[in-house]
Amino acid sequence: MEQKNIVATIYLKDGRAVKSSSDHSPDGDIFERAKIYNDCGIDKIYIFDLSEDDEEHEKNLQTIKDLNHRLEIKVCAGGNINRFEDIKKIFYTGCLQVMLNGAKPQSMKLAEEASGGKPIKVVANLPYYITTPIIMGLFESRAPIRSVTVMVQKEVAERMRAKPGGKEYGALSLAVQYYAQPEIVANVPPNCFMPRPAVGSAVIRLKRYEKPPVTAQDEKKMFAVIRAAFGQRRKTLSNALAGGLTYADSKGNPVQVNRQQVCAVLEKMGIKPDIRGEALTLAQFAELSNLL
Repeated sequence: MEQKNIVATIYLKDGRAVKSSSDHSPDGDIFERAKIYNDCGIDKIYIFDLSEDDEEHEKNLQTIKDLNHRLEIKVCAGGNINRFEDIKKIFYTGCLQVMLNGAKPQSMKLAEEASGGKPIKVVANLPYYITTPIIMGLFESRAPIRSVTVMVQKEVAERMRAKPGGKEYGALSLAVQYYAQPEIVANVPPNCFMPRPAVGSAVIRLKRYEKPPVTAQDEKKMFAVIRAAFGQRRKTLSNALAGGLTYADSKGNPVQVNRQQVCAVLEKMGIKPDIRGEALTLAQFAELSNLL
């Protein structure tokens, strides 16, 4: 009979189980959380210590020993997250500094030093509510990233890889596909988690392009066009842009377009003026922004 090997993780801080990115249960008593796993037939629990000083670290180690005495299953110390200096260096002084502070020379230098000058592969299980800002922040920063592999809500993953014409296709699809080639590498159903969440998840790999697949003379303008096109999905593209598109010119002055301008550009592109944004490809959006 094949030996099972089912493991669970708990994050421990100040003697309490705290919420992790893939754990949908609230913070609570560490013994109660561990007992739930014990009663469900889990083989082993890894406790990851989030202590920030030696005194708290010693208390957490004692908690792990107590759990081993009180439970039937093995409880292991998974490590002290706050003491993984290499990981902290790469993410807190490297990639995420670039994301938070922009592509400033000092931030880019830190990222390159942290990675030894090699392209960076980002692999993470992020809180779902900040996944998109982090992904876009990393891409927009121009940090030396080769790929990003993250677990996200399945619905978000489908939107990232969506093609024109479908209901999932939108501004997120175009933004991600401008920077990277998306591929869903695994579906993670709710029954893979404990407690079971209400939504499905997926692991998506975003392989960054060496250069974007389309040429946009002004990236900010192109993304402004895309956001306006999908800001009111029920409207035709010409009406959506006429009512919602504002971008800055080369001098930083705000520019708005009218419906006649949009229709003239669409006619030049050979596109009917009553088309909706979800029908245009990334290449067509780039051409549209270049001509406006």
